[in-house]
Amino acid sequence: STQKEDGDSVSSWCGWHTDHGSLTGLTCGLFMKNSVEVPCPDSAAGLYIRTRDDRVVKVTFGEDELAYQIGETTEILSRGRLCATPHCVQAPSGANASNVERSTFAMFMQPDWNETLNFPSEIPYHQEVCHLSITKSC
Repeated sequence: STQKEDGDSVSSWCGWHTDHGSLTGLTCGLFMKNSVEVPCPDSAAGLYIRTRDDRVVKVTFGEDELAYQIGETTEILSRGRLCATPHCVQAPSGANASNVERSTFAMFMQPDWNETLNFPSEIPYHQEVCHLSITKSC
């Protein structure tokens, strides 16, 4: 993985966000042009994360590997011991990037919809979740 200085400039394809569930499993990005797989036309394109110490890092892993990202539900239930992974996707740029698409398989893991979750009494982060919680008021 490589480090980038300007986190805002890498969110051109999918803006910065964290996943709402517990854990997300990801396959590596697959680039296609006219329904044919092609090599990524820009080495700067792809998935980026923001680390706990606020660095922006490009995530690289092979086609026979999986990557995992922590989601907001895990951050809340672990009382912040595990942090949701802020991430974004940068589109390729340059002459060879026209009409290139990126695909990946994301497996979103989360508690059952009817599962009652015991939220901590104080949540110093993600206060917006408190307004969505039906089982406990914050």
